[in-house]
Amino acid sequence: MLFPLTSAASSPVIASSPDDSLAAHRWRRREQHRVSSIVDRVGTWFYTRRLRKGFEMSDIREIHGRLAGTGRRFGLVASRFNERLVEQLVAGAVDCLVRHGVAESDLTVVRVPGAWEIPLVLERLAVGGGFDGLVALGVVIRGETPHFEYICAAATAGAAEVARRHTVPVGLGILTCADTAQAEERAGGKSGNKGWDAALAALEMADVLASLSAAT
Repeated sequence: MLFPLTSAASSPVIASSPDDSLAAHRWRRREQHRVSSIVDRVGTWFYTRRLRKGFEMSDIREIHGRLAGTGRRFGLVASRFNERLVEQLVAGAVDCLVRHGVAESDLTVVRVPGAWEIPLVLERLAVGGGFDGLVALGVVIRGETPHFEYICAAATAGAAEVARRHTVPVGLGILTCADTAQAEERAGGKSGNKGWDAALAALEMADVLASLSAAT
């Protein structure tokens, strides 16, 4: 039997001192915090001890995604704005998916003018069905006006809404950067390729959802 980890909200109440002054109040608070910390440490110790003594993970139903792309179809939506950088993201996403078993014939790349238009096409691809995952790819760089904030908010929120509404993974590879240098670093530079990362996330989530469907 595992001991539940308790928090300060459920910690024992220390008997108050006769003196109800501010100092006494602070003393009570310190004592409550001290006792709560001891209870937390003891509970954690018992939990960790059970794990070390062979608390079998087989006792727990665990579902995780495999990076298996064979037989799965993916749609990529890429903006043309900042095209030089976006092409690096597309290349990274395609490379990731192909390396993990997705056939090139099972990939569809849709080009749109900018990040604003990405959610609309994601929606259309999700409604049409037939895709195990989608990837949103774009680059938005901050300018002199609030336009940047509006575009970033709409594009990212729109992508998330498509994923929730249609229960289809959407890998988010839309860069929202302060300047071109930041974008270059994340489009195949020293910070990696966020197109690859977005595709990898979509690939894993496709398998998670498939596993959940098979388990229910």
